[in-house]
Amino acid sequence: MSDTLSIHVLPEDPPRSIHFWALREVLARVHDDSEMGVAIRERALEVLRREADDAITAFIQARENLAPGDVLGEWAIMWAAGQCHGAGVLQWLHDQAIREVPADLADHDDAGHATTGCDRESDGHVLVRVMATESVATVGDVEAEKRIEALVSIIKNQPHTAVRAAAASAAYDLDDSIRERVAELVAESQRWIADLRKVPHSQLVADTSDLKDPIRLVGRPPREFSDQASYAVPRAGCCECTDQTDPH
Repeated sequence: MSDTLSIHVLPEDPPRSIHFWALREVLARVHDDSEMGVAIRERALEVLRREADDAITAFIQARENLAPGDVLGEWAIMWAAGQCHGAGVLQWLHDQAIREVPADLADHDDAGHATTGCDRESDGHVLVRVMATESVATVGDVEAEKRIEALVSIIKNQPHTAVRAAAASAAYDLDDSIRERVAELVAESQRWIADLRKVPHSQLVADTSDLKDPIRLVGRPPREFSDQASYAVPRAGCCECTDQTDPH
Protein backbone atom coordinates (compact mmCIF):
# COMPACT_ATOMS: atom_id res chain seq x y z
CA MET A 1 0.00 0.00 0.00
CA SER A 2 1.31 3.44 -0.91
CA ASP A 3 2.64 5.70 1.84
CA THR A 4 0.94 8.72 0.29
CA LEU A 5 -2.69 9.78 0.18
CA SER A 6 -4.19 10.82 -3.14
CA ILE A 7 -7.10 13.23 -2.71
CA HIS A 8 -9.18 14.02 -5.77
CA VAL A 9 -9.96 17.73 -5.73
CA LEU A 10 -12.93 18.78 -7.86
CA PRO A 11 -13.30 22.29 -9.31
CA GLU A 12 -15.70 24.32 -7.19
CA ASP A 13 -16.75 27.93 -6.81
CA PRO A 14 -15.50 29.05 -4.39
CA PRO A 15 -12.44 26.77 -4.52
CA ARG A 16 -11.99 24.45 -1.55
CA SER A 17 -8.79 23.78 0.37
CA ILE A 18 -6.99 20.46 0.58
CA HIS A 19 -8.22 20.28 4.18
CA PHE A 20 -11.83 20.43 2.99
CA TRP A 21 -11.27 17.51 0.66
CA ALA A 22 -9.37 15.58 3.33
CA LEU A 23 -12.38 16.02 5.60
CA ARG A 24 -14.62 14.74 2.81
CA GLU A 25 -12.49 11.58 2.70
CA VAL A 26 -12.84 11.17 6.47
CA LEU A 27 -16.61 11.66 6.47
CA ALA A 28 -17.04 9.22 3.59
CA ARG A 29 -15.22 6.55 5.60
CA VAL A 30 -16.51 7.09 9.12
CA HIS A 31 -17.83 3.52 9.18
CA ASP A 32 -15.32 1.89 6.83
CA ASP A 33 -13.36 -0.53 9.01
CA SER A 34 -11.63 -2.31 6.15
CA GLU A 35 -7.84 -2.14 6.15
CA MET A 36 -7.83 0.27 3.23
CA GLY A 37 -10.70 2.34 4.63
CA VAL A 38 -8.98 2.80 7.98
CA ALA A 39 -5.69 3.69 6.28
CA ILE A 40 -7.30 6.31 4.04
CA ARG A 41 -9.26 7.78 6.95
CA GLU A 42 -6.16 8.05 9.13
CA ARG A 43 -4.06 9.62 6.39
CA ALA A 44 -6.79 12.15 5.67
CA LEU A 45 -6.93 12.94 9.38
CA GLU A 46 -3.18 13.51 9.34
CA VAL A 47 -3.75 16.25 6.76
CA LEU A 48 -6.33 17.88 9.03
CA ARG A 49 -4.04 17.64 12.05
CA ARG A 50 -1.26 19.67 10.45
CA GLU A 51 -3.01 23.06 10.62
CA ALA A 52 -5.76 23.59 13.18
CA ASP A 53 -7.04 26.82 11.62
CA ASP A 54 -7.36 25.25 8.17
CA ALA A 55 -9.10 22.23 9.70
CA ILE A 56 -11.64 24.48 11.44
CA THR A 57 -12.35 26.24 8.15
CA ALA A 58 -12.95 22.83 6.59
CA PHE A 59 -15.39 21.88 9.38
CA ILE A 60 -17.35 25.09 8.83
CA GLN A 61 -17.43 24.68 5.05
CA ALA A 62 -18.48 21.05 5.30
CA ARG A 63 -21.34 21.93 7.63
CA GLU A 64 -22.48 24.68 5.26
CA ASN A 65 -22.63 22.06 2.49
CA LEU A 66 -24.98 19.80 4.45
CA ALA A 67 -28.61 19.51 3.47
CA PRO A 68 -31.00 21.21 5.93
CA GLY A 69 -31.67 18.90 8.87
CA ASP A 70 -28.77 16.54 8.12
CA VAL A 71 -28.12 15.73 11.77
CA LEU A 72 -25.95 12.68 11.08
CA GLY A 73 -23.75 14.70 8.74
CA GLU A 74 -23.23 17.36 11.39
CA TRP A 75 -22.68 14.67 14.00
CA ALA A 76 -19.96 13.09 11.82
CA ILE A 77 -18.20 16.45 11.46
CA MET A 78 -18.11 16.81 15.25
CA TRP A 79 -16.66 13.30 15.55
CA ALA A 80 -13.99 14.06 12.95
CA ALA A 81 -13.03 17.26 14.78
CA GLY A 82 -12.43 15.22 17.91
CA GLN A 83 -9.81 13.19 16.03
CA CYS A 84 -7.82 16.35 15.24
CA HIS A 85 -5.32 18.39 17.21
CA GLY A 86 -4.87 21.82 18.69
CA ALA A 87 -6.33 24.37 21.08
CA GLY A 88 -8.21 26.04 18.23
CA VAL A 89 -10.11 22.84 17.45
CA LEU A 90 -10.82 22.42 21.16
CA GLN A 91 -12.31 25.93 21.36
CA TRP A 92 -14.37 25.38 18.20
CA LEU A 93 -15.86 22.16 19.58
CA HIS A 94 -16.58 23.86 22.90
CA ASP A 95 -18.46 26.59 21.06
CA GLN A 96 -20.52 24.01 19.15
CA ALA A 97 -21.39 22.19 22.38
CA ILE A 98 -22.78 25.28 24.09
CA ARG A 99 -24.94 26.38 21.15
CA GLU A 100 -28.52 26.83 22.23
CA VAL A 101 -31.03 24.26 21.05
CA PRO A 102 -33.27 26.10 18.53
CA ALA A 103 -35.96 28.05 20.35
CA ASP A 104 -38.78 26.48 18.37
CA LEU A 105 -37.58 23.08 19.57
CA ALA A 106 -37.34 23.93 23.24
CA ASP A 107 -38.17 21.65 26.15
CA HIS A 108 -41.73 22.96 26.55
CA ASP A 109 -44.66 23.25 24.21
CA ASP A 110 -46.67 26.44 23.70
CA ALA A 111 -48.77 25.65 26.76
CA GLY A 112 -45.67 25.41 28.94
CA HIS A 113 -45.86 21.63 29.34
CA ALA A 114 -42.56 19.76 29.44
CA THR A 115 -41.96 17.52 26.43
CA THR A 116 -38.71 15.95 27.55
CA GLY A 117 -39.90 12.37 27.88
CA CYS A 118 -41.07 11.90 24.30
CA ASP A 119 -39.10 11.71 21.06
CA ARG A 120 -38.81 15.21 19.66
CA GLU A 121 -37.32 16.90 16.63
CA SER A 122 -34.81 18.60 18.92
CA ASP A 123 -33.22 15.27 19.89
CA GLY A 124 -30.96 15.41 16.84
CA HIS A 125 -29.75 18.91 17.70
CA VAL A 126 -28.99 17.76 21.24
CA LEU A 127 -27.07 14.72 19.99
CA VAL A 128 -24.86 16.92 17.80
CA ARG A 129 -23.97 18.92 20.90
CA VAL A 130 -23.32 15.72 22.85
CA MET A 131 -20.94 14.54 20.11
CA ALA A 132 -19.15 17.89 20.16
CA THR A 133 -18.81 17.55 23.93
CA GLU A 134 -17.39 14.03 23.75
CA SER A 135 -14.97 15.20 21.06
CA VAL A 136 -13.65 17.94 23.36
CA ALA A 137 -12.19 15.16 25.50
CA THR A 138 -10.40 13.48 22.58
CA VAL A 139 -8.70 16.45 20.87
CA GLY A 140 -4.97 15.78 20.62
CA ASP A 141 -1.97 17.97 21.51
CA VAL A 142 -3.92 19.74 24.24
CA GLU A 143 -3.17 19.33 27.94
CA ALA A 144 -5.73 17.36 29.95
CA GLU A 145 -6.25 20.38 32.21
CA LYS A 146 -7.40 22.52 29.27
CA ARG A 147 -9.77 19.83 28.07
CA ILE A 148 -11.20 19.51 31.58
CA GLU A 149 -11.71 23.27 31.81
CA ALA A 150 -13.48 23.24 28.45
CA LEU A 151 -15.79 20.47 29.67
CA VAL A 152 -16.51 22.35 32.90
CA SER A 153 -17.29 25.43 30.84
CA ILE A 154 -19.81 23.40 28.84
CA ILE A 155 -21.53 22.40 32.08
CA LYS A 156 -21.63 26.07 33.10
CA ASN A 157 -22.93 27.39 29.79
CA GLN A 158 -25.12 24.63 28.34
CA PRO A 159 -28.28 24.06 30.43
CA HIS A 160 -29.43 20.89 28.67
CA THR A 161 -29.12 17.86 30.93
CA ALA A 162 -27.96 15.40 28.26
CA VAL A 163 -25.08 17.65 27.18
CA ARG A 164 -24.12 18.41 30.77
CA ALA A 165 -24.09 14.71 31.60
CA ALA A 166 -21.85 13.98 28.61
CA ALA A 167 -19.45 16.75 29.66
CA ALA A 168 -19.32 15.50 33.24
CA SER A 169 -18.74 11.90 32.19
CA ALA A 170 -15.91 12.91 29.85
CA ALA A 171 -14.37 15.10 32.55
CA TYR A 172 -14.43 12.26 35.10
CA ASP A 173 -12.46 10.10 32.66
CA LEU A 174 -9.75 12.76 32.71
CA ASP A 175 -9.91 13.60 36.43
CA ASP A 176 -12.36 11.85 38.72
CA SER A 177 -11.64 14.28 41.55
CA ILE A 178 -13.72 17.10 40.03
CA ARG A 179 -17.07 15.57 41.00
CA GLU A 180 -17.60 18.02 43.87
CA ARG A 181 -16.86 20.90 41.54
CA VAL A 182 -19.47 19.61 39.08
CA ALA A 183 -22.02 19.22 41.88
CA GLU A 184 -21.62 22.90 42.71
CA LEU A 185 -22.42 23.93 39.13
CA VAL A 186 -25.80 22.26 38.77
CA ALA A 187 -29.14 22.60 40.51
CA GLU A 188 -30.35 20.00 43.00
CA SER A 189 -32.51 18.35 40.34
CA GLN A 190 -29.39 17.62 38.28
CA ARG A 191 -27.11 16.69 41.17
CA TRP A 192 -27.11 13.06 40.02
CA ILE A 193 -24.70 14.13 37.28
CA ALA A 194 -21.98 14.30 39.92
CA ASP A 195 -22.56 10.61 40.68
CA LEU A 196 -22.27 9.23 37.15
CA ARG A 197 -20.25 6.02 36.89
CA LYS A 198 -19.21 3.81 34.00
CA VAL A 199 -19.87 0.12 34.46
CA PRO A 200 -19.33 -2.96 32.26
CA HIS A 201 -22.17 -3.75 29.89
CA SER A 202 -22.53 -7.13 31.57
CA GLN A 203 -23.81 -5.37 34.68
CA LEU A 204 -26.52 -3.61 32.68
CA VAL A 205 -27.66 -6.33 30.28
CA ALA A 206 -28.32 -9.84 31.57
CA ASP A 207 -27.85 -11.57 28.21
CA THR A 208 -25.97 -9.86 25.38
CA SER A 209 -25.96 -12.85 23.03
CA ASP A 210 -28.98 -11.62 21.07
CA LEU A 211 -27.73 -8.07 20.56
CA LYS A 212 -27.29 -7.40 16.85
CA ASP A 213 -25.02 -4.41 17.43
CA PRO A 214 -22.61 -3.87 20.33
CA ILE A 215 -23.65 -1.20 22.81
CA ARG A 216 -21.52 1.90 22.36
CA LEU A 217 -21.45 4.57 25.03
CA VAL A 218 -19.05 6.76 23.06
CA GLY A 219 -17.99 6.31 19.46
CA ARG A 220 -18.71 7.11 15.88
CA PRO A 221 -22.10 8.42 14.81
CA PRO A 222 -24.64 5.77 13.77
CA ARG A 223 -24.96 4.90 10.08
CA GLU A 224 -28.61 5.91 10.13
CA PHE A 225 -31.60 6.33 12.39
CA SER A 226 -33.96 3.37 12.42
CA ASP A 227 -36.84 1.84 14.33
CA GLN A 228 -34.49 -0.87 15.57
CA ALA A 229 -31.95 1.47 17.15
CA SER A 230 -32.86 4.31 19.46
CA TYR A 231 -30.48 7.25 19.76
CA ALA A 232 -32.75 9.48 21.82
CA VAL A 233 -31.22 11.70 24.46
CA PRO A 234 -31.20 10.51 28.08
CA ARG A 235 -34.48 11.35 29.77
CA ALA A 236 -35.86 11.31 33.26
CA GLY A 237 -39.08 9.56 32.32
CA CYS A 238 -41.83 9.35 29.76
CA CYS A 239 -45.35 10.74 30.04
CA GLU A 240 -44.42 12.16 33.44
CA CYS A 241 -41.72 14.30 31.96
CA THR A 242 -39.32 16.61 33.76
CA ASP A 243 -37.48 19.56 32.33
CA GLN A 244 -34.11 18.82 30.72
CA THR A 245 -32.76 22.32 31.21
CA ASP A 246 -31.38 23.97 34.29
CA PRO A 247 -31.46 27.76 34.71
CA HIS A 248 -28.90 27.41 37.53
